[in-house]
Amino acid sequence: MIQAPPEMWRIELLHPPLVHFPIAFLLLASFLELPALFCSQERKEFLHSASLLLLLLGTLGAWAAVFSGDQAESIVNRVICDPTVTDEHRYWGYVLSWLFSGVTVLAVLRQRFLTHRLTSGVIIPACLAGSALIFYVGHLGGKLVYQQGAAVYRPTPQCVEFAE
Repeated sequence: MIQAPPEMWRIELLHPPLVHFPIAFLLLASFLELPALFCSQERKEFLHSASLLLLLLGTLGAWAAVFSGDQAESIVNRVICDPTVTDEHRYWGYVLSWLFSGVTVLAVLRQRFLTHRLTSGVIIPACLAGSALIFYVGHLGGKLVYQQGAAVYRPTPQCVEFAE
């Protein structure tokens, strides 16, 4: 009897789609902070508002990615060779989420109470560090999938489970 391939709606497969939107939102939010340094006040306020919206969405998404990764970890660790990569990926994912949580709080405070000059001196370096961290966490995630086959289905040699 031929066994059917596993369902596509498995808990360990929720993590990849949940992680890509926060990556885009957080990188774009970080990118918008730089030109705001050189713009008029009106454009600066627009860029900071756009950045804040992206930071809010990206940070919420980052925490959803952390949660989904935690849910998938025990399943993934059963099939990979080196679970220390999962531990490192999780650790830096938490650091990334906390870093951008702090940046988001500062951006909210900047929008309401603090001066742009004061907060930009903290927000911009934190966003640059966070952007670098996004690439590192993504590298670790890629290492889990492409080197160790995390959550990847391996078909039979003749792919008979896909024959109709």
